[in-house]
Amino acid sequence: MGGVVLAPDGRILLARRSQEPGRGLWSFPGGRLEWGESLYDAARREVTEETGLSTEPLGVLYVGEIRLEAFHYVVVDILLINPEGGLSPSSDVNELAWVGSDEWEHYALADGMASCLRDAAVQRRLGWVRG
Repeated sequence: MGGVVLAPDGRILLARRSQEPGRGLWSFPGGRLEWGESLYDAARREVTEETGLSTEPLGVLYVGEIRLEAFHYVVVDILLINPEGGLSPSSDVNELAWVGSDEWEHYALADGMASCLRDAAVQRRLGWVRG
C-alpha cells in the first residue's frame, strides 16, 4: 500500500527507501496493512510514521501489480490530501522530496512507480493534465 500525498500546489511526496525492498529507490511512503486495518487507515498511518505528516485519505488512486522473481505484489495506492506538520523522515526513509509533474522522471523509482505516474487517469486526478 502506498500513500500518494498531494500538496496544494500539485506536487507529490516521494521517499527514498533506506531498507529493502527497493533500498535507495524512490517510492510513495507506505507499507503493509496491520491486521484489521482499512486501506485508508493504513495509508494515513504509514505516511505519518515515515514522514511526520498528518493527512486525509481521498480515495484509491491506482492499483498495480509488481512481479519479481520471488514475489508477486498487488499494490493499492491511496490519494491523501491536506498534508499538515513538518517533514521528519523515519528510519525507513533516507530522504523525502516534493516533486511535480515535470520532475518525477528524474528520480530512480522503485518497481511499479513509473507505471502509476504515467497513467493518464492518475495524472488527471493529481491535476497534472486537464481533460
